[in-house]
Amino acid sequence: MLPTIPNYSLLEVLHQGAKHTLFRASRQADGRPVVIKMPEMAHVDSRGIARLEREFGLIRKCQGSPHVVEALELLRLPSTAALVLEDFQGHSLNRLLSGPIELRSFLRLAISMASALADVHRREVVHLDIKPANVIVNDATGVVKIADFGIASALPLEHPSFRPASTVEGTFAYLSPEQTGRMNRVVDHRSDLYSLGITFYEMLAGVPPFSAEDVLGWFHCHLAVVPRPVSELNPSVPVVLSRLVARLMAKAPEDRYQSAEGLKADLEQCAARWDSGAALDPFPLGSEDALDGFRIPEKLYGREDDVSALLGAFDRGVQAGRCALALISGYSGVGKSSLVREVFGPLVRERGLFASGKFDQLNTGGPYSTLVSALRQCLQQILAEGEAEITTWKERIQRALGVNGQLVVDMLPQLELIIGKQAPVEELGPAESLNRLHEVFTRFFGALSPDKRPLVLFLDDLQWVDPATLALLQYVIPAPEAGCLFVIGAYRDNEVPPSHPLMVALDSLRRGVVPISSIVLSPLGREHTQRLLADALHTDEARVLPLAHLLLEKTGGNPFFLTQFLSTLHREKLLQFDAAAREWRWELARIQAQGFTDNVVDLMVAKLRELPSPTQDALEVAACIGNTFDAADVSELVRSPLEELEARLFGAIKERLILRSEHGYRFLHDRIQQAAYLLTPEAQRIALHLRIGRMLRARRPSAVFELVNHLNLAAALIDDGDETLELARLNLAAGKSAIRSAAHAAALSYLATGCDLVGPNGWESHHELTYELTFQRAQCELISGQLGAAEARITTLITRVRTRAEQADVHRLKVDLHGTRGEFPQAVEAALSCARRFGLELPPRPNPEELRATVQALWEELEQRKLESLLDLAPMTDPDQRALLALFAAVLPPAYFINPDLHDLLACQMVGASLRYGNADVSVMGYAVFGQAMGHVLKKWREAVRLGALAVDLMDRRGIIGSRAKVCLVIGGFINHRIQHLREVLPLFRESWSAARQTGELTFASYSVMNLVVFRFMMGDHLEDVSSEAETSLDFLHRTRNDAVWLAIADLHAVVECLQQRTEAPPVAPDSVTGLRAVPFIAFMFYRYRLLCALIYGDARGAVEMALKGRAFLFAYAGQVGVAEYHYHAALALARHYDAVTPAEQQDYLRQLEADHAVLQEWAETGPANFGHAYALISAELARLRGNTEEAMRRYEEAISRARQNGFTQCEALAYEVASEFYRARGVETVADTYLREARRAWLQWGAHGKVKRLDMRYPHLLRSGNTTTGTSATTDEAFNVMTVVKAQQAISKEIVLAGLLKTLMRILLESAGAERGYLLLTRDDTLFIEAGAEVDREEIKVDAEPVPLEASARLPHSIVHYVRRSLESLILEDAGTDDRFASDEYVVRAKPRSILCMPVMGQAKLVGVLYVENRLAAGVFTPSRLAVLEVLASQASISLANARLYASVQQAKEALRRSHDELEQRVEERARELRRAQAELLDTARRAGKAEIAAEVLHHAGNILNSINTSAGIVASKLRQFRVPKLAQTAALLQAHQQDLGEFLEKDTAGRGLPAYLSKLAATMQQDLEFTRGEVGAMVASVEYLNEVVRTQQAYVGISEAPEWVHLEDLLDDALRMNTPVLEPLRVRIIKEYQALPALLLQRSKVVQILTHLISNAASALSGSGQEEKWLRLKLEKSGEQLLRISVEDNGVGIAPENLEMLFRAGFTTKEEGHGFGLHGSILTAKALGGSILAKSEGRGRGAVFTLELPLVSARA
Repeated sequence: MLPTIPNYSLLEVLHQGAKHTLFRASRQADGRPVVIKMPEMAHVDSRGIARLEREFGLIRKCQGSPHVVEALELLRLPSTAALVLEDFQGHSLNRLLSGPIELRSFLRLAISMASALADVHRREVVHLDIKPANVIVNDATGVVKIADFGIASALPLEHPSFRPASTVEGTFAYLSPEQTGRMNRVVDHRSDLYSLGITFYEMLAGVPPFSAEDVLGWFHCHLAVVPRPVSELNPSVPVVLSRLVARLMAKAPEDRYQSAEGLKADLEQCAARWDSGAALDPFPLGSEDALDGFRIPEKLYGREDDVSALLGAFDRGVQAGRCALALISGYSGVGKSSLVREVFGPLVRERGLFASGKFDQLNTGGPYSTLVSALRQCLQQILAEGEAEITTWKERIQRALGVNGQLVVDMLPQLELIIGKQAPVEELGPAESLNRLHEVFTRFFGALSPDKRPLVLFLDDLQWVDPATLALLQYVIPAPEAGCLFVIGAYRDNEVPPSHPLMVALDSLRRGVVPISSIVLSPLGREHTQRLLADALHTDEARVLPLAHLLLEKTGGNPFFLTQFLSTLHREKLLQFDAAAREWRWELARIQAQGFTDNVVDLMVAKLRELPSPTQDALEVAACIGNTFDAADVSELVRSPLEELEARLFGAIKERLILRSEHGYRFLHDRIQQAAYLLTPEAQRIALHLRIGRMLRARRPSAVFELVNHLNLAAALIDDGDETLELARLNLAAGKSAIRSAAHAAALSYLATGCDLVGPNGWESHHELTYELTFQRAQCELISGQLGAAEARITTLITRVRTRAEQADVHRLKVDLHGTRGEFPQAVEAALSCARRFGLELPPRPNPEELRATVQALWEELEQRKLESLLDLAPMTDPDQRALLALFAAVLPPAYFINPDLHDLLACQMVGASLRYGNADVSVMGYAVFGQAMGHVLKKWREAVRLGALAVDLMDRRGIIGSRAKVCLVIGGFINHRIQHLREVLPLFRESWSAARQTGELTFASYSVMNLVVFRFMMGDHLEDVSSEAETSLDFLHRTRNDAVWLAIADLHAVVECLQQRTEAPPVAPDSVTGLRAVPFIAFMFYRYRLLCALIYGDARGAVEMALKGRAFLFAYAGQVGVAEYHYHAALALARHYDAVTPAEQQDYLRQLEADHAVLQEWAETGPANFGHAYALISAELARLRGNTEEAMRRYEEAISRARQNGFTQCEALAYEVASEFYRARGVETVADTYLREARRAWLQWGAHGKVKRLDMRYPHLLRSGNTTTGTSATTDEAFNVMTVVKAQQAISKEIVLAGLLKTLMRILLESAGAERGYLLLTRDDTLFIEAGAEVDREEIKVDAEPVPLEASARLPHSIVHYVRRSLESLILEDAGTDDRFASDEYVVRAKPRSILCMPVMGQAKLVGVLYVENRLAAGVFTPSRLAVLEVLASQASISLANARLYASVQQAKEALRRSHDELEQRVEERARELRRAQAELLDTARRAGKAEIAAEVLHHAGNILNSINTSAGIVASKLRQFRVPKLAQTAALLQAHQQDLGEFLEKDTAGRGLPAYLSKLAATMQQDLEFTRGEVGAMVASVEYLNEVVRTQQAYVGISEAPEWVHLEDLLDDALRMNTPVLEPLRVRIIKEYQALPALLLQRSKVVQILTHLISNAASALSGSGQEEKWLRLKLEKSGEQLLRISVEDNGVGIAPENLEMLFRAGFTTKEEGHGFGLHGSILTAKALGGSILAKSEGRGRGAVFTLELPLVSARA
């Protein structure tokens, strides 16, 4: 129904757009036809009506032009408005554009359109939406008019800001580049000419010049894509017209026509030639273009290298995917901001975000205000995106911010519109708040710049950056978590001396890993100034040379000064256009005679003084407000109506002094603001700041920083006591707000001002306010490093406090002060003195017995209450007790360093207070530390673990975040390792690290990462992994500036690199530690790891020296796991060096050894998994030194066994090596070599290549394996071989991607073979390709996975490979150079390999490849036992490679399916004909994906079977390790020791007489072990055979023909069921088969199996998630009538929600966490292709489901 408008009759809807509707109507008074424009109801608001009013005003401004649709009147209706326009019975041009327009018609229309635009521009109006739809043509009269001035604007305009693409106004296909906001150009009348050029192109070519899929695609076209010339698309178009259109569409406005008149002249010349019949030959275009408009070109002059450098830095940052920094420096006005806009184009290409901020010299916005303003722009860009994109942003940002979302929302309220309401954040101390804010914003930046989609952050005038923002940037920029952030900083290098905070920060960043590009902008030179003048004045460069010299002399080549000077010359009529001569003229003498200043600020002041007084007044007020200002604020301050004020400002806009934007106004340059600020005398400026502050307090009280900054500037003018007091409160509020934002320098300024305002008498008159200001100020001084001022403030506070809570809070500050200085005794005394004021007398050095009694009594009380009841204690409400508990928590670290007993006593006090008054947040710390005391004092370590778990439960239950890092660190570092394996403790450190980063507790984060590295090293993790962990930690510590912990980890990292042979020799310890290394715990770490390094490299004397030095610092590590490790290594060092010292020294050594042994015994009793091996090895060494050979032998074996069982690889290696020396010293060389080989194997397994090299150099015979190997070593090698295979299978099973698999395979193959170089060759169409090669380079294995044909490679001997390929025999050459068969091979002659092993790789009895390995260092390296291992590994390799390729095809098929589906969805609404074809493609892809689904299922089943094989292999390896080989070795050693008196020994010695019976029993036991092992190997063989059966079944279907064949459905169902057996068997599913007897049916076998496999797999998934005790699966096969076949798969699993039933078969819909949503979709497509369907039914959740496949029944064969 049409709306009703008074005095008009609406006839029909002409056009309905998103924001407006056009109606054809008639005026009732005279019947005149009109068109009425009304806002859509959704857009009827004040802004919508204002737009209509503005459009009406602009059309009226063009009144009198015959080429503009006339505006008759503006109707103001209830709640809306209507614009009445003439209806001259025309039609829009786009109705004529069904193809190219005939040339004569084009010229006629084009001339009219150019005339129309000339009329509009002459009236200083820019249309901004020229397109065919807005060009109205009356066919009868030929009149052309321009319509729709909805987004038009009056000149002058400004640079559009970079804003959300979807909010850019205009029609994207016709936008000019500068309208996108992504170009360094102003929008003016030339923008309309560009849009007209696109319209001309479409008229002549019949198609638009560009096409794009989305807004950013359109932007990219307009900014960077050059369309094909019109004459190429339409050869009938003359070249001159094609060039004319191309000129209109030039990307840079200065390269286009400069006026519509000039365009019209060229079009008229073309028309005249065409009408006369003359050829339209090319002629100079633009010769009649308007030259009289004074316009300074906006393009950059002389900045080509600078632009290239900036874009290069941008591209490198994007490619690296991490943060980069570009610095642009130069004098004010040199063009820094203009240069930055050049990055807009590439940013559009990368689809990133842009944000900019400009620091203000007055800094009225407060800390972070510039950064927040910039980030607000990012959020605006995000909020303008679609719902799907918003959801993605929400998930990404929430994931990054975690529990700290509100922290960012407080600073950026708009963020709440994206991520929703956030939980409050926990209050933290000042230092933690700062660290947390830095960490949170780092992750926030990372969320805003994901996946190489950059966020460009431009920060201008960094010389005025506030300290808080600078500190934040210094933290964010080096952080990997900051994502693809590209920071561009601009500053005036002449205003930042080396001591400036900015320069200090930049120096720090340069020392890190951040890529920094520095661009220094110089003034323009003569050449560039000359070119600028020539372009501006439309003349040649030679003519302007004298003027250029003069301007350079006056302006120094400063671009801003230069352009302002030129404008002044034009305004003073010293530059004038001579219309007759069509050129600009000037007189140098007159210019010089004017005596213009050579100071830009003076020039701008003079320019401002020429403005009308009202305009000057407005600008003076605006300059006091800031660089940007709101017209309404200025309007109130100058007491002028808003409309009148905007009229005043228009003159300043025309003079390009200020710019107008949709959000207000801003000064063009800060030099102009500075000049306007100086217009006002200082006294008046202060009064003006007072008025601004009072105005803001009334209008925007929430803008606390802004209003306080203005009021503080004018505080001297405030004489009212109440207002002064109110200002003090505002400063306190601003200070607290700054503290919450971690802007401590700003907070300190506000708090100091507040203190000054209340004065010294404030303690009596306004105690609470004065206390709060002073306390917060002391806190800020402390965190800011102003320790002297903080101490004085704390002293004052202590004398002024009135409550016990205040006492505790102030003394907590005192504790922090002394702790910061390292004055731990003073910190403890401060806490204890405060406790005395609470009536608690705590001794600084508690009596041990009294402490034991206290701990025991408290534990008994806890036991009586039941430990778990502590979780239900009420929250602590007593403010005094809460403050005291916080004080005790703060003093715990200093107390630990001074006296651990006091540390324990304080924990008792905390727990006792919690029992009496309830739980506070810090109570969890008390419980954890009390647990530590339980172990330390009472040795109740298991109870201590329970207390630690209680603390964690309490944190989880109450949502306590602030204490989590400390509690987890205490539990992991001091308690749980006494009971639990170190690997079980590791997650506590990861949790502590994560929590510490969330809460900003960087000290605890540092200790957590240190423990992560230390524990991984101690646990025997591969050194490569330890090194990687250390490097990550070192980077974090460098960024967070924790030099102490950095040094501790660096010392450990140095030892790791030495062991890996990345450094040439073990690091040598200095005679004394200095600097940070003198800190006790760092010194202990240093000596501890040098001790270990010396031990490993056999330097017993050096190890003893390191142990002695480290013992002096042992106290610093009390209670930590490193203590036990130190006693272990120190004792071992003494034992190894024992024989080299005097008897007197030996006695001292023995006493210390026994003391260390006693310590290890205590640790081993509670934590045998961690310390049992250490205790056993030191026990063995003590037995050796005491002459107890049998005890020593037994203990060595125990040490080896325990180390191996618990994964301490390096300890296993060390024990093997020590035992080897024990046997070698007794002449049992064979056993010694066997143990040494095992030591070498373990060192290699650990990654200690440096140690292995030392062993190989000292014992070269270890590398050779001759025929003298005894049965003992052979058995040991067999156990090692099985372990090697198990390890290899585990590593290989983790790889499924081909590239990763090849690298893993080659590394394992080389390590297993002991090879130096190797190649894996696989067959492709009977041709051998080298698929992967590996080579040992400085003990690192480097892998090359680029395939190359064998015949094209000279990297290995072809004759040997061909021999193995043809004979299918393995080949071992002990020394290739001496083997006559292959000694003449070109490769053998050239490369001189010594040991060579080459073997066929078989698969299903066929050759699938060849494995070749070699060693150039030694002969006889490869043995038959190594060959057996390699055969197993090669077989596994062939299967894994096949699976990897199959996986790759699975992924390709899935990706193809997704691409096909996406393509189908895009085309659905466009072309019905293509839909059918795309659907056919989708069906085909679904079929392939079905095969992929089968393959994926089989891969899954194969993985399960391989896991079973791995388990059996593990059992075999374990059993082999338990073989009584060591017993046999001991017996052999005993017999060898008595070989001189063997008869007497066997007859008379007690041990000798029992030896035959012992050997008989040992043989029987070993036979039992052998039988058990054979059984397990048999199980492995059976599993392998089953794996072969599954793979064969899969291969039968993947390679099947698509032709229908006669099949029995029962067989297909059983095959599908078999493929799912490994999934169903663990669930113990009962299979129910209800098969109706049916004859063979004609079906496409693979498609039916695909469907059935997926339906059974879905059923298995549903059963795995159900809680049913009995799980069943029913398969039903039956006929339904004579024409239909029904196959049902029913389960009693989780069922299907009713709302999901309808969506089950939709593409992309899934209810599985890891599902892709294409399985059922592909199945139903396949079923439909077979002429059938799939039905799904379920009674709801928990009620099971049934899927039925229905297929047409084809009669059986006769």
